[in-house]
Amino acid sequence: MDHIRVSENKQLALLVGSIYIICIVAFWPLMPVFVWSAAIAVALMPFHKQLSRIVRPSVSVTFLTVWVLLIILLALSVSASILYGSIDHIGRMVASLVHGFQNTGVSAVLPTFTEAQFSHMPDTLVQLMMHSLLSLTSNVMQSVISIIIFFLSLSMLL
Repeated sequence: MDHIRVSENKQLALLVGSIYIICIVAFWPLMPVFVWSAAIAVALMPFHKQLSRIVRPSVSVTFLTVWVLLIILLALSVSASILYGSIDHIGRMVASLVHGFQNTGVSAVLPTFTEAQFSHMPDTLVQLMMHSLLSLTSNVMQSVISIIIFFLSLSMLL
């Protein structure tokens, strides 16, 4: 009987490919984190190359990673401040938009609000934002691991 022999290179490629596919399936919830870190690393690569001429590459990577963290924190705090400062105006706009679209064909995709929620739309928006934030942090360990993997993969990719 003839045995079909597969070369060692093909066996190794098959082994590496199957391990790669298993890792993708196992870590699929973390894939968006890795994609974001890869996109930011690609965008920061020119800065890293220029900064690496002045200091060691490890210092450059650390510096850029810390700056990404600070920029993310700054953007989140400014966004929260702006949203909280104009919550009354945003509430009136949302209430008028929902009232305006109620008699159209898009009313099926609009959220349903009671009259009490309409009359207190800023408070309703704050409750909806808090509910959204709490749902994001329902699995605290996955959020912490996602943040750690984001910064580690950003550093590694730079």
